[in-house]
Amino acid sequence: MTYIDTNGDVVLLIGEATSLVVSSKVLSVASPVFAAMLSPHFREGSSLSSTCPTQIPLPDDPPVAVTTIVNILHFRNDSVWVCTFEELFDIALVADKYDLALALGPWRHVWLMRIPDYIVDVDGCPGQDSNRESREIFIRYVFKDPDGFEKVTKQAIIWGEGAEDVCEALPDWVAAGISKCRESVLRHLMSIADHYRLQYQSPRVKCRVRPHVSGAQAMACGAAVLGSLIRHYSELGIFPMPGRPYPGLSAGKLAAGLKGLRCFVDLDTGHSVCTISARIAKRVDAALDDVKGLELADLSGASGAILDLTELEY
Repeated sequence: MTYIDTNGDVVLLIGEATSLVVSSKVLSVASPVFAAMLSPHFREGSSLSSTCPTQIPLPDDPPVAVTTIVNILHFRNDSVWVCTFEELFDIALVADKYDLALALGPWRHVWLMRIPDYIVDVDGCPGQDSNRESREIFIRYVFKDPDGFEKVTKQAIIWGEGAEDVCEALPDWVAAGISKCRESVLRHLMSIADHYRLQYQSPRVKCRVRPHVSGAQAMACGAAVLGSLIRHYSELGIFPMPGRPYPGLSAGKLAAGLKGLRCFVDLDTGHSVCTISARIAKRVDAALDDVKGLELADLSGASGAILDLTELEY
């Protein structure tokens, strides 16, 4: 048995081997959930005494996370350490369950500052798995970090493939918002792609070298661009256009693919000006620049202070 408070009147029984003696007053001040549980209206709060502490089983809560939290609540900061990402996720789960996030004070700032920036690998794709990403979103949601929340949800919108292993703790509105925005970005990118396909599929001549070449050469130029588009789109999996929710397709990868278009026009006769790769790339970049992550401040019913990490120095 570990005495977090030597005069404690509550024993938290966590898992199979962890027992923590704590103060009911501290728990009640820090957590509305514990305040209700330890009120005289419930069995746990009807006979509080330091000589015979009330036992509260918490079999489903992670011991390390609960121990860390109660150490903070009892001002035992010398017993608190900078935790791993997995431990931080567990702390967020417990903090959300018992409405304890605000009571963790400066420690949530410290932990959030320690989460590494979103890693991007050599192919331009995020280097972390979708499950870890969704857990980071949850952590930033619980600890009310609007900037970090917006940043990581933006990455999820751009790089999500529609079949992520989303953690169950993530609020439905967040998962639904990411999914909706992801589909919207993909539709926008595919509309850009389809715009050029339809443009070159029309009978109007698009060759920029005309009238310096014959009509046949101009038509051949347009056909070469159209063929390049259809072949490239087929390789990207967007010809024919797929239907929602676009499983296995991410906006980030599609954008990179569209920007990699090669137009097989006749360069020897000056048709290099007829390629449309740069035009597509410009519109694709603009589409991704317009992507915004979800806004934590807009959460209906949100309470508590929003973190401002810009004032902290480490």
